[in-house]
Amino acid sequence: MTLKVFNVYRCFKIEIELDDAQKSEILKMNTINLDNYSFVPDEMEGCDCWSEIMNESSFTQAELEEIDHDNLDIDLLDCDDEWTSNYETSYELSCGCDLLNCTTM
Repeated sequence: MTLKVFNVYRCFKIEIELDDAQKSEILKMNTINLDNYSFVPDEMEGCDCWSEIMNESSFTQAELEEIDHDNLDIDLLDCDDEWTSNYETSYELSCGCDLLNCTTM
């Protein structure tokens, strides 16, 4: 089972290294995959969190009955030898961005 966990922040400040071409490109994007850049999170304010089971419709009835939707969280994956976890993390900005305190590299 793959559990996708979402954390949404209202305000998210980062330090990011961009050359002039990347700076122009990133300002045009509505959704920015930060995994493509070198960045350091700085401030994160207010968040919402939820999870989603990937490809749940492909599970058998018996598999679906094993899932406790009310108590599903990341910690569950470490509680039983049958579960394994691979914490792949992806960072993405939605709704574009503003660049502040820009200096040229």
